Amino acid sequence: MKVSEAFKGFIEAEDLPENTDIKVTITKVRKATRADKGQSGQVLENPIASIKGKDKEWVLNKTNAKAIRRMYGNEMDGWEGKEVVIYRTTCNAFGNAKTPCIRVREEMQHGI
Repeated sequence: MKVSEAFKGFIEAEDLPENTDIKVTITKVRKATRADKGQSGQVLENPIASIKGKDKEWVLNKTNAKAIRRMYGNEMDGWEGKEVVIYRTTCNAFGNAKTPCIRVREEMQHGI
């Protein structure tokens, strides 16, 4: 059993394979509700995307939302059915320069 399968919640960087681009289709973007909580237990405020074929949803941070906006426009309802490429990397967040994170790009560079 994998840790990523044992715990429900949202897609995390560690759920993605290293050095692999994954093309996903956004099926819906919704506002977070009071029931949506992050790892720290805080109520989330970010938009949340559903991904075709995935049980876990994806919490969109500002960086990824802006990247998708550049590709598909400012209206998140218009992102439904659109494909994006996600990949695992590290970024400077929470006081740690090597925080695992998910990033978006328009085209696949490596992997599947």
